[in-house]
Amino acid sequence: MTEIDSHLSFEDAPRELEAISFALDSSGWMDCTFAASDGVPLTVRVSYVSDVLTDFLDAAWTLATESSRAASFVLHREPDATIVGCLATENDVLLLITSSDDRRAYRFTSTSGRLARLISDGVAAVDRGAYLDTWPTHPFSEERLSNLGELLGA
Repeated sequence: MTEIDSHLSFEDAPRELEAISFALDSSGWMDCTFAASDGVPLTVRVSYVSDVLTDFLDAAWTLATESSRAASFVLHREPDATIVGCLATENDVLLLITSSDDRRAYRFTSTSGRLARLISDGVAAVDRGAYLDTWPTHPFSEERLSNLGELLGA
């Protein structure tokens, strides 16, 4: 057993990622949902402490432009946190999502282009007015979203 195995409980196998969505809630809170091919979603409630949408867009850009084979960021949940790590292999991207409170690790797979499209679509679906009302700390990442869309040919 490795040190990681002793601290985390992995699911059986990585699941194909079908969608990423962001649902605004009360002021300063958002639900980030990873929908998988098996129909069982993973929803992470995140705080405005970090700029969640920008973090996702930056990871998508990094992987889609192949400027790096890896990207990671933290989804803050006060006081806990969830770490999202993306690692590009030759043919696909492995998303490893680990939670500090339940010591579980969730794994999803996608391709870098598809992952970038899923992130772009999820961020684009966020209502700008509602975002500004509930997340005043971070401006909406319109330029990053536009740049990613241009890269993807949208």
